[in-house]
Amino acid sequence: MSWDKILGQEKVKHLLIKSIELDRLSHAQLFISKEGSGGLLLALAYAKAIIENDKKNQTTNSIVNELNHPDIHFIFPNNSSTKVKAEKTESSKYLSQFRDFIKTHPYGNLTDWLSFIDIEKKQGIINVRDAETIIHKMSFKSYEGGHKIVIIWYPENMNSQAANKLLKLLEEPPLQSVFILVSENINAILPTIISRCQLVKINSYKVERVSSYLIDTKNINQEMANNLAVLSNGNLNKAIKLAEDSPESIEFENYFVKWVRSAFMAKKNIVALKELVNWSNEISLWGREKQKNFITFSIAVFREALLNNFELGNCKFNLQTINWETFSSYINGANIEEILNELNKAHYHIERNVNAKMVFLDTSIKITRYLHKQQLQNQ
Repeated sequence: MSWDKILGQEKVKHLLIKSIELDRLSHAQLFISKEGSGGLLLALAYAKAIIENDKKNQTTNSIVNELNHPDIHFIFPNNSSTKVKAEKTESSKYLSQFRDFIKTHPYGNLTDWLSFIDIEKKQGIINVRDAETIIHKMSFKSYEGGHKIVIIWYPENMNSQAANKLLKLLEEPPLQSVFILVSENINAILPTIISRCQLVKINSYKVERVSSYLIDTKNINQEMANNLAVLSNGNLNKAIKLAEDSPESIEFENYFVKWVRSAFMAKKNIVALKELVNWSNEISLWGREKQKNFITFSIAVFREALLNNFELGNCKFNLQTINWETFSSYINGANIEEILNELNKAHYHIERNVNAKMVFLDTSIKITRYLHKQQLQNQ
């Protein structure tokens, strides 16, 4: 992975390149990266640049590009599968698939990875065998006499045994070793591990950057690209998925309008409540990714309505069936946090295969109450 293959993130690239040029490599670095912002790709490019700086060699460069260099090691969440027994699970068993995953899903997340190796119904864990394997590998001299690098993707998914063994390694690092941890949830990492690392913050992409990327790579028009960029909220992984399913956006809009209208009326209308039940039944028949994309769409529309209500800018969405002025009047500071919390919880539960019909009906009933919250306060 080369720097020029990664979208944007120029400030982080400059910082990392300078650390190599000035020979100021921290032995442990924690990349704090939101989903879809290129954290893993930056770690790969950084590792490649370190190896190239150690020994400029075309063969070496080629091996690094194929993610197959003997001095670069990987740890990532895994679990047992039809091919790997539970007592033998560790990252090395899935290394070939991991290389393929990075090439085909460069901005992919943990859910994408677990689905890629057909264990999406299991929890991805970094267990103690991974830590023991890395300790063993790092005890040897590097293959080419330079740095040895360990990239740990989703360190927040380490179990306690693995985390404690890694901590000892970070406290007494082998000579010329570099550990790069790439996390989306720093709060789930042991504070003692965080204290041993130099923090590198990687920001989400701006809407304009995502929109331009979609236009250049997905052959869609400016209006659609802008809508999808807003929906993704700076998450390039989500934006790419939405672009690949872009015809769904019209369907999402129709379902959203039907949903909100029924939710608003359901408080005093039993027919509308029955419509919510039917709506939940219909959407429960969709695939899981489509359901998650609809929730992402809904979150973006509610956020946009709040901004419109507070007159914080022109509406970025070009949706045909939503009257923004009317809809926005019901989205306010008194209910937006609760609405977004419910939608985020729904997304979490769908991702973990909770019964979709129950998830969407429960969310709908709660949204019904929240949409009337300001009116109740004003009475």
